[in-house]
Amino acid sequence: MQDEIASPASAGAVGRARVTQPAMTVRVARATAVLALLPLVGARPGGASRTAPAVGPRACARALRPALYTIPLLADQGMSGSGVATLVPAPSPFGITVTADGHPVFDITVTVQNLAPSRGSQYVAWATTQDLSDADKIGVIGSDQKAVGTVSWNKYIVLVTEEQAPVGAHWKGQVVLRGFSPSTYLANYASHPLFLGGMPPC
Repeated sequence: MQDEIASPASAGAVGRARVTQPAMTVRVARATAVLALLPLVGARPGGASRTAPAVGPRACARALRPALYTIPLLADQGMSGSGVATLVPAPSPFGITVTADGHPVFDITVTVQNLAPSRGSQYVAWATTQDLSDADKIGVIGSDQKAVGTVSWNKYIVLVTEEQAPVGAHWKGQVVLRGFSPSTYLANYASHPLFLGGMPPC
């Protein structure tokens, strides 16, 4: 008689088993269905399958940050040519290099193409603040169509100008190419001086 009477603890365990058994069955069925459909993922009509995505650090960087480390340089009105500025975090034993006031430092490489032949002048790459009041010379465009330097502003504009020698601390020639840093993507352009009746110095 004692063998036929279940203890409260064992009865509770059996009850839990009865309650969870259907749920477990549903989960197993769902997992089996998903595994059965995996071979069909990526299949196309006619039996053609999608090309496997590229893998590796560079592919991951392109997928996660597609345009945050490149700045397209567009020709100014009436000018020809194009270019791109590539940003790479400056090397540091502490993970990232920053200025004394906390701005990250980037190595920048400006690459141009299809610029009009210069006549006794040279093309120079610059980084300038949004109001154009301050400028840092990245470098003179060399025979390899590149200029290399550093930039440490939070928001800035990259310019390529045509300058007569000697080149000073601020550009004086015609702006040929221009591009905005990725940090300006979040800027509120409604508050820009150009839209408030003001004109930054040129």
